[in-house]
Amino acid sequence: MTAARWHDEYEARAPVFARLKEEVLFALDAELRRAGIKVHTLTGRVKTVDSLREKAERKGYASPLDDAGDIVGVRVVVLFMRDLPTVGAIVRNLFAVHASEDRVDATDPSTFGYMSQHYEATMRPTHTGPRYDDLRDVRFEVQVRTLLMDAWANVSHYLAYKGESSIPSELRRDFFALSGLFYVADKHFELFIAATRRVEEQTASQLRAPAPAAVELNLDTLTAFLHARYPERPHSDRAGVGYLVDELLEAGYANLDALERDLDAAREHLAVEPHQEQFQDVGAVRISLYRSNPEMERAAAARNLYSPDSEDEPYDPSEDDPFIDAGDE
Repeated sequence: MTAARWHDEYEARAPVFARLKEEVLFALDAELRRAGIKVHTLTGRVKTVDSLREKAERKGYASPLDDAGDIVGVRVVVLFMRDLPTVGAIVRNLFAVHASEDRVDATDPSTFGYMSQHYEATMRPTHTGPRYDDLRDVRFEVQVRTLLMDAWANVSHYLAYKGESSIPSELRRDFFALSGLFYVADKHFELFIAATRRVEEQTASQLRAPAPAAVELNLDTLTAFLHARYPERPHSDRAGVGYLVDELLEAGYANLDALERDLDAAREHLAVEPHQEQFQDVGAVRISLYRSNPEMERAAAARNLYSPDSEDEPYDPSEDDPFIDAGDE
């Protein structure tokens, strides 16, 4: 196929490529949310004519529109390596996957470099009707990687080394050492997140004990405490709990025992608040302690938690922070 001919065909099919990208993004976004996967970014692109021409020349494609399987590309960037298999299963469930490549676990373990998981797919035959008929046989690629893999891929792309042989010999050792550091960091993030969960589980077990020992107040222990004390309330995200930890430490709370005693003593303050049943767990704690413990009010002042309506009035958490939508990203 001549260049002029496939260029014209590309322009004619460009709206189809754009629609396919949006369909894939929509389907993936819905399923990733349903699965509770924390996604850093979900992006898509359609190769430009110039980009497709460059790839066709590099790969020796006779018919670029037929030979290139990634004219439409979508990338899912997650936080943790443990999410990669789950996202891969979602891709296979949503679409007809015709080929896949694992550049994370299937590569030579003695080398490091660009890491990602690739799936070449089409819409499933069950996607029928006017919305899908012209999309069904168009191939697209889904790339899945972690945040650190994406960071290294971007650095590698900027450096523009296309293979080991293109790296200056005096820089080769450092280049692959850096790649290995990113990989090790990814692994240690996995170990760290597993450790935080163990702390939460240990705290929950300690709180269930007949005579619980004093438990240090920190982000992980307070998270477990809030889930145990307020099982029916909406739970704040880790960022929201983190802000509360800072306030509690500023107010002098060093362990969960002291916090629990003060919350028990302040139950009536929460009970009389309007719409208190809608408060998040973090908001319930703030309402109770702001009304009963002057140190919490001073801690709020020290952290500049003031009402937006007045520079002198201490921030009142009943106005917005405790409610279900507080802390949403």
